[in-house]
Amino acid sequence: MVGKEVAQLLPHLELIIHGGTGMKPYRAEFERLFGERQPYFLELLPSPEAFMAFQVPGEELMRFAPY
Repeated sequence: MVGKEVAQLLPHLELIIHGGTGMKPYRAEFERLFGERQPYFLELLPSPEAFMAFQVPGEELMRFAPY
């Protein structure tokens, strides 16, 4: 997996749900990681705790990823 673009590793990624931390400081990094195929970002519940969630194709529920 080393050396692959994030868009290659996650080809079906369309949406990133995040909360707690604004994406503005990280936006350039995400643009670099995903290149032309940028996912949509949806911010929920701004708070001091940060999280992201994602869904794997074929799974009904989303996976919660605190950071």
